[in-house]
Amino acid sequence: MLNDVNLLYTNSVQYNGELHSITSIASKIVQTCKEQFEEHNEQFDALERNIEQQALVIAKNREQQSNDDDDWQQIMTTEPISGFSFEPLVEGML
Repeated sequence: MLNDVNLLYTNSVQYNGELHSITSIASKIVQTCKEQFEEHNEQFDALERNIEQQALVIAKNREQQSNDDDDWQQIMTTEPISGFSFEPLVEGML
């Protein structure tokens, strides 16, 4: 997360120069973000764990859905839907 914030500063240095007012503002943004990150580190860790757990649930649901789709496709191709059976018409049987 801090890498994205640091990118603000490095891009500003690259495109505006170290002495530009935008670079100065970017530096303040980076410093503020670092301070906030340190102050709320436990909350950020809890949020990241929550996101990881949600990602696992989503992946599991997608896998289950995929398996359900495979099961449905197998049922449609291997099991008769009703007791109806098809007998081809033989010429001369009418």
